[in-house]
Amino acid sequence: MACSAAAVWDEGYLDYDFGEHPLNPIRLDLTVRLARELGVLDRLDLLAPEPAEKSQLLLAHTPDYLAAVRAASSDPSFAGFGLGTDDDPVFPGMYDASALIAGGSAIAAQHVWDGHSEHAVNIAGGLHHA
Repeated sequence: MACSAAAVWDEGYLDYDFGEHPLNPIRLDLTVRLARELGVLDRLDLLAPEPAEKSQLLLAHTPDYLAAVRAASSDPSFAGFGLGTDDDPVFPGMYDASALIAGGSAIAAQHVWDGHSEHAVNIAGGLHHA
């Protein structure tokens, strides 16, 4: 296989917005804009993410935690599991935004596993799970 690379990106990643928290989505927006301007993305296979399925999320989280994130997504006053703190603020749509990012990481890994490229990156991926 020739050296090849892929990147996973979707404007929906910008919905993962903790407000003034350092994980502000402006860093993703600026990264993608710069990569486009420099022609970096032209040399990559661009992949679209799909939200991770619950079964995938359960590989890293308990059902109770997923339920808490879902509850916090529709009720920003929710507290529990460390959610709703300055370190881990909640925001509307948090569950769906998080599932999209996690799904993007799974797609990047699957792309390499299936031999479509040697390297793949989810531009919004990792967060605290790396």
